[in-house]
Amino acid sequence: MRRVIVSLVLAAVCSGGAAFAQDAFTVDALPLSASLPSARITAAYSAGSDELVVVGIEPSALYRIDTHSGTVLSNVKLRGNHELGIGARDSGGGFWTTESVRKNSGGADTIALWHVFRDGHTLHIPVPGGAIPFLSPIAANGNDVWFGRGPASIGRFDTRTRRFNAFRLKVDGPITVDENGALWIVHRDKLETMSVNGSTKSYLLPSVFQNPSAASAAAKRVWFADRTTARIAFLDVVTHTIKVCQIAGPARSAIVSLSSNANGVWFADRGAGRVGYVRDCDRVAIASPEIASASRIEADGLTSALVIDFNARHLLRVAIGG
Repeated sequence: MRRVIVSLVLAAVCSGGAAFAQDAFTVDALPLSASLPSARITAAYSAGSDELVVVGIEPSALYRIDTHSGTVLSNVKLRGNHELGIGARDSGGGFWTTESVRKNSGGADTIALWHVFRDGHTLHIPVPGGAIPFLSPIAANGNDVWFGRGPASIGRFDTRTRRFNAFRLKVDGPITVDENGALWIVHRDKLETMSVNGSTKSYLLPSVFQNPSAASAAAKRVWFADRTTARIAFLDVVTHTIKVCQIAGPARSAIVSLSSNANGVWFADRGAGRVGYVRDCDRVAIASPEIASASRIEADGLTSALVIDFNARHLLRVAIGG
């Protein structure tokens, strides 16, 4: 395992803000190259202190891996033109993803959900009514798994009753689920939520948001990012107020992934090749550990996160402090 102590780059934030002046980032390169010589990693999450569950493509498969040795403990491989989506972690320590079939004419049909439990066993759940002609986004928390069924429809799977429901709702941006199981969708001009019983509510976005790219919810906050302007914001669901954070950085910034916890939110900026962490808007830290193509970040406890460097086929663990 390679460890690098990364110097802290201070970020310009909201007026009067400060940075994590005493903190540094540590970056561990997890030993996956020997065990996954040909797989590109699209998602990963911790499954206990010494194990990871990793989603790979080329080939498309779910891998359970020992983080010390990089050894593959188990795997599920899909056949032929079947593919796994990026997926989402739930509050019980499990992982959900979609299975799609790539069509010869282009595009893909979503045909099933996969659930990887914390203890390692898997469950394959066919989507009722046949394939969905849409490559589905997915979000999960507790007993509620939401996934896109098309441009104007969203599906919900209740893990307690094992029942699917469909709702008429436009899905044209990133989605996430809060601790109450409610769905949140970031549209170009508004933030929309749907409760588990189907009722909806909307909040207008600040005009500076033009290209929503990621969303994550935790601790009564719904975080969302703008891909092209290096802005991250959150809605406080108690006060119903939105606060915008301007993250300093190069013009090529492109925030593509968020993952929040009780203290704040991690972000992956693929355009600038960096990752960072935001608390409120007045405490921002950015690490630049030469992550050339940071494509996804997943909070791993309160002070660390897993980062996927897609092009380089690397999986890193970053932590504040060390």
